[in-house]
Amino acid sequence: MCLKELLILLGYCALVCTANAQKTTGAFKIFEDLPLDMPGKASALKPHETVAEKIRRHIFIKTELSKNNCFIGEPLQLTYKLYSALQNRSEINKRQTFTGFTVQRIGFSNDDDKHQEVNGKDYRVFTIDKNIIIPYQTGKLQLEQMEVHNTVFYEDEKKGKQQYEGIVKSDAQLISVSPLPPLKKEEMFSGAVGSFLLVVETEKAVLTINEKNRITIELSGKGNLSNVSLPAIRWPGSFEIFEGSDKLLDSLDEGFHTKKIFAMTMVAKQAGRYTIEPVCITVFDPKKKSYEKICSQPLELNIQQGIEKTKAAVAVPVTATAKNSTAGYWIPIALVLLGIGFALIAWRNRRNAGLIKQKAALEMVIEEPVMVTPDYAEKAKALLTLQEPADFMQSFKDLLKQYMADKTKMEFNRPYEMLVEALAAQDAAKAGTISALVEKCDYLLYAPGTVTPNMRNSLVQQFVEILNG
Repeated sequence: MCLKELLILLGYCALVCTANAQKTTGAFKIFEDLPLDMPGKASALKPHETVAEKIRRHIFIKTELSKNNCFIGEPLQLTYKLYSALQNRSEINKRQTFTGFTVQRIGFSNDDDKHQEVNGKDYRVFTIDKNIIIPYQTGKLQLEQMEVHNTVFYEDEKKGKQQYEGIVKSDAQLISVSPLPPLKKEEMFSGAVGSFLLVVETEKAVLTINEKNRITIELSGKGNLSNVSLPAIRWPGSFEIFEGSDKLLDSLDEGFHTKKIFAMTMVAKQAGRYTIEPVCITVFDPKKKSYEKICSQPLELNIQQGIEKTKAAVAVPVTATAKNSTAGYWIPIALVLLGIGFALIAWRNRRNAGLIKQKAALEMVIEEPVMVTPDYAEKAKALLTLQEPADFMQSFKDLLKQYMADKTKMEFNRPYEMLVEALAAQDAAKAGTISALVEKCDYLLYAPGTVTPNMRNSLVQQFVEILNG
């Protein structure tokens, strides 16, 4: 081998080694923006340091609870944040249980970098869980600790790539839940806890007798409306009311905003002007620590008589007189011709009806839409081409949600929990597996770290097994 060929070979090897090195270090790209001068060096485990002490001093979980003292039925916001000053990959190892609470998860994102200085040290901050919790038991309620498993990577000058692992836990939270104060005898509690506004609206203020009219009662504000039922309304005796529906919209969010709408149909049987008295309910306001009576405005309705349809006049034929002596001969002939005409008309109508039925049947066959089941397996495999881990995780979650929506014939915008519950009624095992996949995606999406190709393939394979099961 000549010197020129040897130099070319050495140059090629150098390029391959550089490319592999870049590919390896690229796994920690998420940590390149850590507010540390030398994150790799800071992550190195020194000879005198223990793993537990190293992780304890550089990684911790902060629990943010809106309040530790509340009333039963009062919503609270609970957020967990991970603070890291090391070059690490983190994964939620154990979620806390919420005994005595109902739980609703709030969406969040870690797209924007968040840094914070704590005790003179800079940390990268990640939101790892956010919930609205509502206590349904009184007393001292304990929230279990959340556990996060951390793997820290660093480069040792002698030993090369090294890593160590450790677990960090959130602080245990104790919440004191008080019962609601006793009601006065004349009060009837609606079950609403918070501050609300009550509005009653009608589709039409002016209508006629027997005309349908839609009435809605909207209760909105900040708090908990899950246990509220239809308020009592005093209707005039001439009104007929048909039961409608109730819907809880945007159940709760960070600001505790919520809304519940009751709808019904009304029909009036007598004309006149009517005033529907204000609708009132009693709610409990935690800030004021007292019951409050809230009422809507009165509703004015004008029921009119309407226009009655008059019956069409029936023409009475005039009989022929005996003055025309030839009329008697023509009457039998006219009757025969009239009978023949009616027979021809009846035959043509039967023929046309048959043609119309044939045409309708053909149109039904041609225009009937063909339901095509999406190939979820192919869609899942196509997601493996996405470059960004966050894009893959979110798209994979959306695909799982679409699959559950199609299986349960529900709308895609329904919460994950509702879709899982509906699917569980059809196939409990399949619903449990999908629920576990969604939680896994959440861990990888919201906890800091990287997603390996093997991990992606494993998620897709599990979903394909669900489809084939």
